[in-house]
Amino acid sequence: MAVIKRQLYEVPFQTLAEATIEANREMMVALGGSDFREGVASFMEKRPPRFTGR
Repeated sequence: MAVIKRQLYEVPFQTLAEATIEANREMMVALGGSDFREGVASFMEKRPPRFTGR
């Protein structure tokens, strides 16, 4: 949520290209995190996720 809020506050001061680059960068960071892997694993194992915030 913090990343989404920050992006929404910054977007009026960015061009579309800048906002897109920033969004893509944040997506790559999120996809590399342990919470992403835990989310996928918990879905596949049909169990509640145990997120750590990382």
